[in-house]
Amino acid sequence: MLPPLTENAGRVYLLSGRGARFAERYRSLKLGPSEFQKLLDDDEHFLNVAPLVALALRENGGSAEANQLLALAETAGKEAIRTGDAGAAAQLARVYAVQGRRDEAISMLSAAISRNWLPQPPMLLVDLSLDPALASIKQDPRFQRLRRQVLATIARERARVDVSLLPQAKAA
Repeated sequence: MLPPLTENAGRVYLLSGRGARFAERYRSLKLGPSEFQKLLDDDEHFLNVAPLVALALRENGGSAEANQLLALAETAGKEAIRTGDAGAAAQLARVYAVQGRRDEAISMLSAAISRNWLPQPPMLLVDLSLDPALASIKQDPRFQRLRRQVLATIARERARVDVSLLPQAKAA
């Protein structure tokens, strides 16, 4: 399972109402959460994908499977935070959001953003409201403030790009 294919496919399946197909694809692997994590061979990739798979499973009668996957993702996320990577807090926020832990999710997302974390497309889209893993918190005014903060930062960065240098970058 290659990043960002899994992340993109999961997002598309969930946003298009085809979570059952995504859950079916996961189940076809016939792996438990630990084996699935090993298959992905990268904790960052696992943390990006696990909340999406858990949503698909939960929507399709697999609450117990989803909870096991999320528990493993939470453990991996807490370990990743110890590295000091701001992105780990954002990944853990996504896990907490899918677990229904709204305040903790927003707190982790806020911590990531305050440390200058920005979503890295194509794994995570720039507009956080398009992330199915964050759907349970997107109506919260605190989430909306964080979302606007990310979008404003990206707009400022884009405005600073000297487009006259793009042909030189392409040539290099």
